[in-house]
Amino acid sequence: ELGALTRRAGELAEAKLEADGMGPPPCPYALLTLGSAGRGESLLALDQDHAIVFAEGEPDGPQDRWFAALGRAVADTLHAVGVPYCPGGVMASEPAFRGSLATWRGRIHHWIARATPADLLNVDIFYDFRPVHGDGALAEALWQEAWDAARGAFGFLKLLAQANAEQAEPFGLFGRLRTED
Repeated sequence: ELGALTRRAGELAEAKLEADGMGPPPCPYALLTLGSAGRGESLLALDQDHAIVFAEGEPDGPQDRWFAALGRAVADTLHAVGVPYCPGGVMASEPAFRGSLATWRGRIHHWIARATPADLLNVDIFYDFRPVHGDGALAEALWQEAWDAARGAFGFLKLLAQANAEQAEPFGLFGRLRTED
């Protein structure tokens, strides 16, 4: 359902930008849900986790500025219907969660080459993405490049596994969900 809401917010945001005189998308793009939303696991405590990949353009260039406005409109629409803004800023309105295919390619290679704890959090959220609106082939190209880049990067994979191993076990002694630490 969160994917469907995000898709509809994307459609409404596109229409709003055109009505506001900004015109249609300047190039092909895909709106992605990330993390638990991308996995289809958003339960009772959901928030926004989304990103945009677009075909071409530089950070803060004309295409990026158009997609920044789209990301803001998507985030505002979702917030207005009861899906809260992501407290960690994992939204296409933020520069770190939108970019051209080339920009995303650079981020991915940075994550793999010099993963920091913040990078690992972004990676964990990013690698579960699912396209919900726009150019599916562009999203597929990004997904394939991301997986190909991680394949065989054993140092990176080890850091990612260690970061996930540090999370607390969700089940108690008798197999029940823990409700307190």
